[in-house]
Amino acid sequence: MNNTTDVPISDEMINKTWYRVISENGEEMAKYPPGVLHCGTINPIWLNDSLPTTEEGNLTRTACMQTSQNDCEEEITISIVNCPAGFYVYNLKNTSQDSAYCFGSGPVLCPDGLSSETGYYPGCLSSFPNETVSPKVEPLLINGPTFNIPNNSPTPSLLPVFKCRFNDIANGTYVYDVYWYINGYNVTMYKNIEFHHINTTFLKTSDWINEYQMNMNVSCIVRVRFTNGSLPSPFYPSPIFEAGFYPAKTEYTVIEGENITIPMTSTVPVSCIASHPDIRTKCAQNFFIFQPKYGKNEASCLNSIAKRDIVFEAEFCGIKLGNLDWNETKYLQVYGSSDGIYNHQGRSTFIRISTKSVSPFNEIWRDIKIPEIKVTILDKDSVLTTRLCQSYNDPHITTFDGKLYHYMEVGEFVLYRNDRGPYWVHTLLTNCGYGWSGSSCHCGIAIRSRGSLFVLRTCAKISRNNKYLLQQPYTELLTCDDNDMSIEHIGNTYKASI
Repeated sequence: MNNTTDVPISDEMINKTWYRVISENGEEMAKYPPGVLHCGTINPIWLNDSLPTTEEGNLTRTACMQTSQNDCEEEITISIVNCPAGFYVYNLKNTSQDSAYCFGSGPVLCPDGLSSETGYYPGCLSSFPNETVSPKVEPLLINGPTFNIPNNSPTPSLLPVFKCRFNDIANGTYVYDVYWYINGYNVTMYKNIEFHHINTTFLKTSDWINEYQMNMNVSCIVRVRFTNGSLPSPFYPSPIFEAGFYPAKTEYTVIEGENITIPMTSTVPVSCIASHPDIRTKCAQNFFIFQPKYGKNEASCLNSIAKRDIVFEAEFCGIKLGNLDWNETKYLQVYGSSDGIYNHQGRSTFIRISTKSVSPFNEIWRDIKIPEIKVTILDKDSVLTTRLCQSYNDPHITTFDGKLYHYMEVGEFVLYRNDRGPYWVHTLLTNCGYGWSGSSCHCGIAIRSRGSLFVLRTCAKISRNNKYLLQQPYTELLTCDDNDMSIEHIGNTYKASI
């Protein structure tokens, strides 16, 4: 505290009773000498002992009054209880004049209506401009160095910066402090700036490039002074500005065989080596898309690959953000790849967007932290859950889509095949033995489920004219994983579940 301007706190009039301290600065009594003229008083009282644990209950402790001559000029006996609810209560008695008990572990904020150079005690006064400002963060391009480019007249380069925009509240008579924050941390500040020089307070790339990455939260705080070095006003913060390249959402759903559009928006302009219109059309930053599930951490993607869950429709497996159109919404077209399998749950995959490389002028986009986008692919084959594909002698076949037809040839044939498992069903057809020269009957089936195989055969060989049945059916089950397939055998019936 300032002994000449501040009124010291004094606990000489408090009653001897139990107190609970509630403070933004902390509730524990200071356990070290805080220093004369601290804690809002001249002679602070601190705890020259330890705080009790919850199990220790009500304990007597020694406190000390600090003066300019001695850290413990006077000892004071107090009682402390550590309550199970997570706070302390103190049994305190009155003190001598201009002394007070000290609580908390950090600086004390100036109360509403008061301010100081630091925003904390000491020095909290009200002699500052009482007008308020409402700043906001604004991205823009400013002129940078000029480079010689063949076949083009020299023009300044364009560099992205952030401006703390607010209105001058005193027609140029006040001065301003501008503080810049990224993700809540102060990165730079400007003090005592006249408003006509406010464009010198930009947040530049050099202020943060080695510490932070794009997709960061940027904010500014403004304080107002009557004159250079006079008492500043309280802090007037801007809203948080999300600086970077963002998807509209981070979770999407697409149906197999259909597509969705994912909007992407940039809030920060793209730099350019020159401000000539022809060159600006060529200045851009590319963002590449890939699936971590398949591409590891490689910034690449492949279109129309059957084993992938989704397919991108993009010019170069990415999104181009131009110097002239950076503030226009970009769109990523994503198609749900059909696997031809009924999935009782949706398949999920992730899209990652990153910068594979950046030019020296686009350093701000290096290592950008764009959140992964989750895409859930809903099954379209669920319409087949009540459908039946069947074949029975001699043989009559019904397909999944309900088509009925007859096939009387002999040999081995594919009844069903899906390479995504893979899941295969082959059938053997041979002479039925009924004297019907043009008919055929089933005498074997082979089922593959991933790496496992089940074979059931009732004929020794296949013939167009004769029937060669086995005395007993031949079966074989080759299993690599018990989860691939299960076989139930009851009498003459076999049931395979895959």
